[in-house]
Amino acid sequence: MDLELFKELIFNVDWNERWLWGLGGFHATTLTAILITRGRPYVQAVIFCLLAILCFSSEYINEWAANNYHLFAGEQYFDSSGFFIFAVFAAPIIINCLVMVFLWMCEAWRAMGDLGQARVRHQLRKNKDSSGKKHK
Repeated sequence: MDLELFKELIFNVDWNERWLWGLGGFHATTLTAILITRGRPYVQAVIFCLLAILCFSSEYINEWAANNYHLFAGEQYFDSSGFFIFAVFAAPIIINCLVMVFLWMCEAWRAMGDLGQARVRHQLRKNKDSSGKKHK
C-alpha cells in the first residue's frame, strides 16, 4: 500500500460527513455483535457470511457510489482503483472477520484443552478401577 495515498486519504476526506459516521457506526455495531455472540457459532457463521458477501461486493458498491455520490456525499471519493472503498468499507470488514476467526481459534484451543483434560481424567479413573479390581 502506498503511504502517500493513505496520507492523502486521511487529510483530504471530510470525516464529518454523516454517511461516514454511519459507516463507522456500522463497523462498531458489527464488532459489538461479534463480541456479544461469541459463544453462538451459528449466529457468528451467518454474520461471517454476510460480511464476506459485503466485502466481495465492494467493487460493485464502489461503482454505484461513484455514479451516485451526489445522493449522500459532499465530494467524489470513489476512485476507479477502489482505494477509498477498501479503506473505509472493506478493510474494517476484513478486520472484523479476522477478529471472529481469532475468537473461533481461541474457542477451539479451549475445547482441545478440555478434551485433553477429560482424556486424562478418564484414563485415571480407568487405571483406578482396574487397580481396585486386582486387589480384591
